[in-house]
Amino acid sequence: MESVKGLVSGTPVFKESRVMAEALFGYLLSDYSLRDFLIDHPGVTREQVEKLLLLARDLVEVAAYENSP
Repeated sequence: MESVKGLVSGTPVFKESRVMAEALFGYLLSDYSLRDFLIDHPGVTREQVEKLLLLARDLVEVAAYENSP
């Protein structure tokens, strides 16, 4: 992932592409598969997607821990 000020208004994108990270979550929330996403975005690798999903998982765990009573 990278965020470049002059690229897609600084929105996080998959490295060396203009594919926004949020596009992956949009696909998944719309019942498309990871395979569908990769087919439609050939510049994004499965490894990149897996790293983003692991990061999202870690952030959820941190948020849950920080908000626990």
